[in-house]
Amino acid sequence: MHEDGFVEHLTNQQRDLYVYILTLLPRAQDADEVLQETNKVLWMKRADFREGTNFRAWAFRIAQFQVLSHRKRQRREHRLLSLDLVGQLADETAQPRDVSRSLVAILKNCVEKLSAASRELLKMRYDLDLSAPQIAEKTGRSPVAVRQALFTVRRDLTRCMKDVLDEKEETP
Repeated sequence: MHEDGFVEHLTNQQRDLYVYILTLLPRAQDADEVLQETNKVLWMKRADFREGTNFRAWAFRIAQFQVLSHRKRQRREHRLLSLDLVGQLADETAQPRDVSRSLVAILKNCVEKLSAASRELLKMRYDLDLSAPQIAEKTGRSPVAVRQALFTVRRDLTRCMKDVLDEKEETP
């Protein structure tokens, strides 16, 4: 494939790749980083892509591997969804944009089901990008208690999303 054609394919998929990655990672900063890593891998593997095949599917698969790599590096922070759910979300979000919007809606619905205290904890962690010690300082809890509370909230969100996705899968 001529490089110009490859660049055109890559450019046309940037927004969708970003939305896809952002669906799998909770922080825009992480999604930005993984998008850059994905673009680098796509460019390095451009000779592997065959004209006439599905560029989107190929690019999204590479992005999925980059998300999993990123998650493995970040695992110690225990702040992301389970690997199984990421795989399921990755499969779902590789579909057209309306599926990505659907997954975001599912996540928002699951967040709304949380208690006000849990939502506030998520806001401090992800919207304000505060660390567990910073949250502990603001809330008067210990960092260990904050980490445990975040783990519980993430587990509850994972279960909620998995239940909704499983329910959708069972519905004809």
